[in-house]
Amino acid sequence: MDFKNNYQTREELMTDLNQLYPDVLKKLLKKINPTYDVTAIQDNQKRWNVLKSGLLKSEEQRTVYRVNENNVDNILYERLKLFFDAWKDFEYLREKKLKIPEDLTLRLWNVYIPASEWIVKKREKIPENKAYILGINGGQGSGKSTLVAVLKLLLKKRGYDAVAISIDDYYMTYDEREMLKMKIPFYWTRGPPGTHDVELGIDTFTKLKNKEPVEIPVFDKSLKNGAGDRLPKEKWQKIKEVDIVLFEGGWIGCRPLPEKELDKLTGNKLIEKIEKRDDSKGIFRKIINQELEKYGQWFDLCDNLWVLKVSLQQIRKGRRLQEIKLRTEKGAGMTDEQVERFLDYWAPPTWRYILPLSEGKYTDLVFEIGDDHDTKRVIARK
Repeated sequence: MDFKNNYQTREELMTDLNQLYPDVLKKLLKKINPTYDVTAIQDNQKRWNVLKSGLLKSEEQRTVYRVNENNVDNILYERLKLFFDAWKDFEYLREKKLKIPEDLTLRLWNVYIPASEWIVKKREKIPENKAYILGINGGQGSGKSTLVAVLKLLLKKRGYDAVAISIDDYYMTYDEREMLKMKIPFYWTRGPPGTHDVELGIDTFTKLKNKEPVEIPVFDKSLKNGAGDRLPKEKWQKIKEVDIVLFEGGWIGCRPLPEKELDKLTGNKLIEKIEKRDDSKGIFRKIINQELEKYGQWFDLCDNLWVLKVSLQQIRKGRRLQEIKLRTEKGAGMTDEQVERFLDYWAPPTWRYILPLSEGKYTDLVFEIGDDHDTKRVIARK
């Protein structure tokens, strides 16, 4: 028996689910209500009520995803179909591609599926001849790579062709950054505004928005002893037409600050120590602010913005782990000393621009991420 995804009634759906995925269904019920004895649930209506009650009791589901007494049965019906239609592919993605050992059943149900539902509703408001572009801002350790991978899968199951693009792939070439470093020594590594090819970003994303064929650059961070370089054009990502673009990266959605804000003390001892040592005259922070103005036209092509909110400590830990993984998989990358220098380099602009973005006027949803990479809460800013 196969999951057919075209059930006429909820009873038919629940009967098939209990036959096809009895253990998964029990696990989901237990995770939604840990105190409930799933072995005592003998009929479909009781199972349905456990799932329904879980949605209605969640403030997040009510306020962010607009679940209420009038629509909960329809929402539950559609989410259950998607959950089990995607289950096998999701588990393969988790184990084989993402190599995540933790069980993500509840995260799939509470976070990923409602998030994909939110995207589809926004996509439906965009003309069919235009692509929908979602900006996703998240630092290292925020789980954005996992989120984007799962969203692509779920959106495909919903009938949408989605593509994931990282702002990191728009870094300038190694030679271009070497020339920039000669002019402005503060640009000794990739990362901050001024090290991306903004014109290329605006050009390619305008084509994406208009559903025109486009080639997206690919950047390999392991090249040039960890400095990274853009791959030759024949290795770029070729896209003919796409419905949804998931645009992720650490600077997406950030805007320049009023100049008077740049010289204010941050109140963070680590940031003030780094700036006193590396940028005592405030030159670099002003350069970054000026460069960030150029990104506005690029970020304006995003229809909505999500922020994956993590602490500065989480970002630093995540970056260390990413470099270890990069060295393990590709045999090249930054040394431990280079990583620590890189982290200090990134800390002040992260504190000024990225962390406050969760309160920003351009932000639609905020996902508060815990130390275990799980989403603790989702907040609607608009």
